Amino acid sequence: MRTTSFLRSGRAIKKAIFLPGQGVQRPGMVSKMMKQYPRIVGEMVGEIDALMGDAFSDRYLLDLNTPGSELAQTEFAQPAILATSLIIMRILEKEYGVDVNRIDYIMGHSLGEFTALALAGVIEPWTAVWLVRQRGKAMQLAADQWGGKLGMYAVVMEKERFTDVLEQLESFCAATRGTRNVAQVANINSSTQVVLSGSEAAIQSVLQSLRRWSGHDPRAVRLNVSAPFHSEIMMPARRHLADILGLEDQESAAFPLDPPLPIDRQVLLRWPPPVHTKVIANMTALPFEHLNQVRYALAASSTEPVDWKGSLDYLVQHGVTRFCAIGPGRVGRQLAGKEFADRPELQVIGASMSVEFAGAASFLS
Repeated sequence: MRTTSFLRSGRAIKKAIFLPGQGVQRPGMVSKMMKQYPRIVGEMVGEIDALMGDAFSDRYLLDLNTPGSELAQTEFAQPAILATSLIIMRILEKEYGVDVNRIDYIMGHSLGEFTALALAGVIEPWTAVWLVRQRGKAMQLAADQWGGKLGMYAVVMEKERFTDVLEQLESFCAATRGTRNVAQVANINSSTQVVLSGSEAAIQSVLQSLRRWSGHDPRAVRLNVSAPFHSEIMMPARRHLADILGLEDQESAAFPLDPPLPIDRQVLLRWPPPVHTKVIANMTALPFEHLNQVRYALAASSTEPVDWKGSLDYLVQHGVTRFCAIGPGRVGRQLAGKEFADRPELQVIGASMSVEFAGAASFLS
């Protein structure tokens, strides 16, 4: 392995872990882990249910027969994915000796940013679960109040056309801002994938304009999500999170949440983090530097884009060579693996199921 030369040269191997966002949910995400690690998982499930209600874990973490359409609803998908990621990390820590403090960087995709901050100790883990449940409820309510057919599409292109296609998409989307039929660039995932979010009509219009005026005909795939995340349609959800987090400078919403969601839990954030590990912010693709950035990002993430490609680029530029995707699904490792396909010195693995845990622990040691 190329890592041997790093060790012989005396240079430390830099490592990063990343956490998934929505779309990776599936019924029974921790059912096998409950059987294999009953003490650790049972303890954490008990903590989750004490916070979320007795039926939450049975329904959204353990039951293999929960309808996928129900779990895909954002108010259930967000806390279930975050909780599953936390459970996997706790298993890696307790059973395999993984130490977050020995990881150089953590980053999470959209929802995964909350998970990353929880793993770094900036936010208490179960408070993060509760917070994303509130986020999910507010997002779904905002989408329902906006009305019409809404969605998100992954636009796939050739790497050599990335810059041009992204500029064109941003230009065509800009013409829809402030209208009922709005489309936005939501995620810049890699040099071959950009995600659009908004109304179905606006997204199709943007894609039609791209094909008609720019000579590009990229493939567009509808995503398995229940609301148009990272778009201005989510502004009421952003304001709700801002209220919870004690912020007053968020932009005005086009309409209020009706009925308003209750705020019945205090959210305490800790800074500096108790570990040296740096957390990369989705919006800036740079490490968080102070608590106000964290609070602002947690609220603004509902409407602002995720610069995932920029975040990966930052890590590579700062010497990271080992990347481990922790949490359900394989989307994150696939995105990074494709992005680094021509860079054999950059290694990407995942830990989404028990059979992968020992290898991930060795990789991160």
